[in-house]
Amino acid sequence: MKNLKFNRLLFVLTFVTIYSIVMAFPKINYDFHTSLAPVSAIASGMGGNPIYSAGDPFTAYFNSASLGLVEKENVGISYKYSPKSPESIYQSIHILNFVQKGHVLGIGMSAPKGSMLYFPIVDKHENTMSDSLHKSYKDFTLNSFQLAISEKQKNYIFGLTCKYLYGRLVNLNQELNENNWQTESFFDDKAKGFSLDFSGIYKKGNILAGVSFYDLLSKIYWENSSNKNLTKRVSYGVQKNTENSLFYVSILQKAQIKTKKEYHFGYEKIIKRKASTVNFRTGCYSKDFKSQEDIFFTFGTSYMIKSFKIDIAIINNKWLINNNQYIATISFGK
Repeated sequence: MKNLKFNRLLFVLTFVTIYSIVMAFPKINYDFHTSLAPVSAIASGMGGNPIYSAGDPFTAYFNSASLGLVEKENVGISYKYSPKSPESIYQSIHILNFVQKGHVLGIGMSAPKGSMLYFPIVDKHENTMSDSLHKSYKDFTLNSFQLAISEKQKNYIFGLTCKYLYGRLVNLNQELNENNWQTESFFDDKAKGFSLDFSGIYKKGNILAGVSFYDLLSKIYWENSSNKNLTKRVSYGVQKNTENSLFYVSILQKAQIKTKKEYHFGYEKIIKRKASTVNFRTGCYSKDFKSQEDIFFTFGTSYMIKSFKIDIAIINNKWLINNNQYIATISFGK
């Protein structure tokens, strides 16, 4: 009888411990290639999902086949700021923050037929206190290093992106006991993985038709948890380029046929001068355009002199300043 009670007690304690650990984990969404995670001020300023954006170090992120249209090498870094951030604008643009993952969107390099990209996909840190006796710390990071190549055959261009993923998940729960914080539960797990994107472009005159399959083949291997696949997504659309302008329409959605589509529209005006170039961009995207909450408006501009270029973009929702996201890309190229 005593053994039965002891086994029941042991079972209950084990169940409660495991349940508290699992429920305390941050919910992980493996759908990363979305418009809610912008990576480039150039693309963000004109609707967020172009088929090809000239001079963008991150053009392979949207369509790796676009590398077949790249004529000059360039390298850049993208940076973000949001009014919802606890930091002031002055603090966020401090030079030391340019090397912090929480502010850096990505580092990219594009060249004819090849590209290298780095993105901190997820960088979440959370300290919470449920009451005066209990507190928890949660940390989840996931990074992506990408290599992309392209090949051109007459009017067709094909692209392939290979991604190496690595990250870490930490969860710590503590209880205050006699003025000392004692560990209730602790979990530390590391992940490594891979993913592949496939892209294609058909070019006829100044018209481009493109398609990209994101994370078509993927796997994230956790050391102590079950392995996961990334959510597959597809993007397709058309783009018209002239000497001094660009206009595109594209659709971004999950790979399933019956799923909500996100519609992107973008426009860019290019003004060339003797020693410099100025660009103005605008666009929008939404899943249905039925309400202000579902519509995102984008605006951007850039200034290039010699090999130095700075791009700035604003993503706005509901026409509220507090909902703005500010993105800057600083790049150098030939």
